[in-house]
Amino acid sequence: MPKRFSNIVLVPPVPTEGNLCYRACIAGTALFGSGATAKEAVGPRVQSRPTAWLDLAESVTMFIHSKLEYSTVNGPGTRVVIWFQGCVGMNCPGCWNPDTHASFCGETLRADQLADWVLAQRDITGVTFSGGEPMQQAPALLSVIEILHGRNPHLSVGLYTGYTAKELDKGHYVAFFSNHKELVSELVRIGLWERIRKRLDFAVMGRYNRLEPIQTTLRASRNQNLELFSGRYSLADFSQNLEIEAVIDSEFIQLTGFPVKGVEL
Repeated sequence: MPKRFSNIVLVPPVPTEGNLCYRACIAGTALFGSGATAKEAVGPRVQSRPTAWLDLAESVTMFIHSKLEYSTVNGPGTRVVIWFQGCVGMNCPGCWNPDTHASFCGETLRADQLADWVLAQRDITGVTFSGGEPMQQAPALLSVIEILHGRNPHLSVGLYTGYTAKELDKGHYVAFFSNHKELVSELVRIGLWERIRKRLDFAVMGRYNRLEPIQTTLRASRNQNLELFSGRYSLADFSQNLEIEAVIDSEFIQLTGFPVKGVEL
C-alpha cells in the first residue's frame, strides 16, 4: 500500500503550476501554454467522420501518463486523478510536467479498461482528468466519461484544460482519434465538447501563465477560470487551502496538488 505524506517543504524560487504530478522522480502534469488552434497545428490530415461516430464504442483507446487512485487536492471530496499523455502546441513557459507533452506514447488503455480501473477504487466521490491536455484526446475522453456515467451516474467529473471555454465552444482546439493519429474535424470537435461539457461538474480552463501567479484553489495563474457546469458544487466547495500530496511506494514517488513555490522532499 503506498505511503502518504503531508510534511512537504515548499521552497523558493522555483515557479510551479497547479495540479502537478511527479512520477518516477520527475514526471508530471498539467499545464498549458500559449497554444495553437487546430488550424495552426502541424500534423496528419484532418479526417471528417460521420456525426454518428460520436456514439463512441468502448474499444476507443487513449494514451495515459499516470493515474492516482486517491486524492483530496484535485477537486472536492476524494477523487481519482488521471493524467492524459500529450500536449501539442501549448508550450507553456514553466510547465511543471514536460514529460506529459509527447503524443502517442505512455500507457495505452481502452476506454472500458480505464473505466473499470476508476470504478474499482474504493471510497471515491469523483474523477478528475488532467494532463498533458485531455481535450486533445477528446474522443477517448468522452468515451470513458460516458461509460463511467452509465455505470455510476453519481460520480463527479472534473477537468483541467489549457483551452478556454470560448475556444472549445468554437471547436478551436486540437484533437486526435487516438487509434488512428488523425486530427478530428472542427464539426466533430464542437460536438465532442458539447457532450463532454454535459457530463462535467467543474473544469479549470485556460493556459498556465507563470507571469500571473495566484494562490487560489485549483488554479495556478490569474487568467485561468474555474467553471461550474452542474448544480453539484458551489464556489464554497473549492475554498480549501492550497496543498500537495505525496504518495510513495516501492516503485515511484508521486506528488500532486498545487505548490506555489518549489518542492523539497
